[in-house]
Amino acid sequence: IYLNSLFEKLFSIISREFVEAEISIPVGDTNAYKIINKLHEQVDILQTKYLTKNIKLKIRGHKEEIDKILSSLKNGTKIYSERSEESH
Repeated sequence: IYLNSLFEKLFSIISREFVEAEISIPVGDTNAYKIINKLHEQVDILQTKYLTKNIKLKIRGHKEEIDKILSSLKNGTKIYSERSEESH
């Protein structure tokens, strides 16, 4: 049936618009949990790791949204980020 083919094409088109990023928020940042709460509203959080000095998050969302988040985090907090295209 062509329905599977149609679904695969739609998924392919939609997934091209999504990217993944990894960010690390210092635990000492007084806004760390506010930032994480805001991220939950804006993107999918795929993974969260609570480390001694940092909270590491792997996030996925529309490319434009991820770009906005990364630029705002760089300007307002000491967050290191790395963007990668999603491979679907």
